[in-house]
Amino acid sequence: MLNYRHVLCAVDFSSECFDVCLRAESIAKEANAHLSLVHVIESMPMMFTGGEHALPVDAKLEESLKTNAKDQMLSIIGQLTLEEIGWHMVEGSIKHGVIDCAVSESCDLIVVGAHGHHGAALFHGGNANAILHGAPCDVLAVHVE
Repeated sequence: MLNYRHVLCAVDFSSECFDVCLRAESIAKEANAHLSLVHVIESMPMMFTGGEHALPVDAKLEESLKTNAKDQMLSIIGQLTLEEIGWHMVEGSIKHGVIDCAVSESCDLIVVGAHGHHGAALFHGGNANAILHGAPCDVLAVHVE
């Protein structure tokens, strides 16, 4: 029997994301634990360079990204079978967003997707590796293609 009480699954909306969520849900069911999903919206800079000129970031674009992320999160939750699934959307770096959420929600397992490479490329973009080394709890890196 697993001793987990609260499983947190990091969601990035990639094509492999749902498989990672299914693994997290399976563990939560087996452990009779609560399941939460977290998506991190990486902070947009106030200005970005467009050629030779600095252009302000469109506030409507940022709000649209947040609305789209919420819709995708609710869609994933609707496809899972647990009755109660928590969800969080946070802004910032992926590493800090996931870890901070795990701490604030008292999670004892973080589930992330990881690509099946070797060596330094083991974790896609380094995010899973950063979470693994900074997490205050167990981390399961689910192999995705």
